[in-house]
Amino acid sequence: MVDLVVIPGSQAENGMQVVHHLAKPPRRVERGREREQIWLALWASKGGQAEEALLKTWLDQAGARYYQTRGSVSLALRHAFEYLNQQALAHNQAHGLSTPFLVVAVVLRGEQIYLAFCGPLHAWLFSGRDATDLFSPELAGRGLGIGRAWTMRFYHWAVQPHSRGLFSLSATSPSALAHEGWKEVQGIWIEVVAGDGQIRYAEKASAPPEVTSEVAQPAGLGKATQTAQGRPPSVRTGEARVLGEDHLSATAARMRPPLPEETPGASPAVAQTARAGVSSVPSRAEPTAPRKQRQPSAPFAGLGRALAGGVWGIGQGLETLNQRLRRFLGKVLSRFLPTDSALMRVSPGTLVFLAIAIPLMVVTVALVVYWRQGRLEQHRLYLQQAQQVVNQALGQSDPALKRVNLEAALTWLEKADQYGQSADSKALRMSIYQNLDALDGIRRLVFQTLLPGGVGGNVQVGKMVATSSEDLYVLDRGQGIILRLVATQSGYALDTQFACRPGQIGSLIVGPFVDLLALPASNFHNAQVMAIDANGNLVYCGFKGNQPVLDAVALQPPDQGWGGVKSITVRQGNLVVLDAMQNGLYEYRGSQWDFVDQPKALFGAQVIPLSNAVALAAFQDDIFILYEDGHVSRCSGLGKVECQDPFPFRLSQDGQVQEVPRLNVTFTDWTLTPPPDPALYLLDPSSPSVYYFSLMLSLQQQYRPSLVEGERLPERPATAFTITPGRNLVLAFDNLLYLATLP
Repeated sequence: MVDLVVIPGSQAENGMQVVHHLAKPPRRVERGREREQIWLALWASKGGQAEEALLKTWLDQAGARYYQTRGSVSLALRHAFEYLNQQALAHNQAHGLSTPFLVVAVVLRGEQIYLAFCGPLHAWLFSGRDATDLFSPELAGRGLGIGRAWTMRFYHWAVQPHSRGLFSLSATSPSALAHEGWKEVQGIWIEVVAGDGQIRYAEKASAPPEVTSEVAQPAGLGKATQTAQGRPPSVRTGEARVLGEDHLSATAARMRPPLPEETPGASPAVAQTARAGVSSVPSRAEPTAPRKQRQPSAPFAGLGRALAGGVWGIGQGLETLNQRLRRFLGKVLSRFLPTDSALMRVSPGTLVFLAIAIPLMVVTVALVVYWRQGRLEQHRLYLQQAQQVVNQALGQSDPALKRVNLEAALTWLEKADQYGQSADSKALRMSIYQNLDALDGIRRLVFQTLLPGGVGGNVQVGKMVATSSEDLYVLDRGQGIILRLVATQSGYALDTQFACRPGQIGSLIVGPFVDLLALPASNFHNAQVMAIDANGNLVYCGFKGNQPVLDAVALQPPDQGWGGVKSITVRQGNLVVLDAMQNGLYEYRGSQWDFVDQPKALFGAQVIPLSNAVALAAFQDDIFILYEDGHVSRCSGLGKVECQDPFPFRLSQDGQVQEVPRLNVTFTDWTLTPPPDPALYLLDPSSPSVYYFSLMLSLQQQYRPSLVEGERLPERPATAFTITPGRNLVLAFDNLLYLATLP
């Protein structure tokens, strides 16, 4: 067993502050981690506005994540580095910075030491009289906090007592490390001494490191460092070798067998690999440089030698395998079969095939079983973690904390579903959604198809209204016509005899309809619905007994004429017209839904912009205006109106009430229900969901489709909706209509 002694140097180096931390294991650690200790150091820019206490908190939390990660040391280190990158990236984004954070981690496990780096840090390792600089400009990376992609270099250091290391920003020359010069070197020293497997701090090293006149770098890491006397080392560029014993190795390093013309017995190369972060791409190892006495004659000479070596090695291995299998099968078959058996006369090639095929079949079956069982176990572990977080959420009285835990449980559940879904995971997901819905005031509705096959292949339903008989009138924005759906005992049926379309009606030429209103049973024209075109022509459609009704009346235009009618509504029997292009809001006095008077402009000294207005609604003295960006204005008054723009939404969430000018959704349509429960319902087409507001825009409820029951709604935005007098919510997706009953 050995101890690792950390000798802290200066708290600043090359304009960067240096913070280090020996992480204490939490109360509960993953199996196998209890025999390990981790120490981390972080280099941060002094101008990066990161306090030392904050950086130490990051390192402590990163250490905790290391201890709580199951698996290999490199996997746990990647989790720790990923946490540090998230914190550093969030810090830089919050302060408008792009400064890198450089990190080194050292893990001690018995007599084994593992090193991990991120960023352009130098690590000098001394074992006996050998020295190695673990630095590569190609693999070092920029550090953490720059983006979501990062690179981690990982090493395994086979140490002996009195081995030493130095972590520094500068490429310290060997001469500076000899004799008394090592005391002035900026950086952090580590020293390996006999002990019981602990990492601890000390004030100073016992003696300066002793180095030979030759210093090496890991293979593929660039040119070897010059010696103290200024002589170039005997190691070739790109093939730097450790002088003495091979004390450093990298995980997953690949070595090829020497070619016949290479000199045997050369000291082994020190290799290393870069391990990528969550979104990074692993770097490739540098090719071994050719020998000086054999210069390549073409750019692909090195590649040819590598391929030749690989083919030669494979051939040698297959030949050896063939000989051993023939001897083994000959011995086994001779024991169980008579000497004159036909199997004993099988060719050696067939015997080799059988010897390879049978183990492969066994291994394949074992791998399939292991793969399935391993995936089930991973699914079970993540599902168990998700359930624990849900239990914590349900025990929370604070709504904000409950929401955080429920969302964290969803994250664990997503990890579990990567290994397959189960009935338990589906049930837990539904439970989480139900609890989140309760926090958000969401009520799930069961939708059914209103009209099988829809209302026609080319119909684009853009507006709907319902009459007292539950009949539906839908505006096809593509053609500018109105269709009628008749309520029956078994559902709805399309009325093919109903005709309400633009064209010549009487003496008027009517254009495509842009809006419509449902009419009360008693009105001057005996119609059921009233529509308007962009030029201010009103059209009344319906039935009087069995006779169709189709009348057209031209509204008196305002003084400046019509720019383009956008929407209409009725306020206390008077017609209100929105002309968005002229920024006009006009009111017509009415009598039994007949409007023949001159228009009255509702804006006085105060004029609000209407160019982006899309719809009107009215109740008593109030006129509500909906805009393209989802915000609402309210104008009040019987003469000239006074407007509040925007009219704020009032939200109550997690026990807090707040007013906001708009929500993070874009409403495209709305309807106002009449007394005894007047309210505004607004459509968010993307969810799709319908928001239920009081007339003061206080959010009461959200209605969304059920996740498990009813028809599956189309995966595209809803185009229109309405609420019938019988409390049925109808959603339109172009030509497809769906109905759900409101509570």
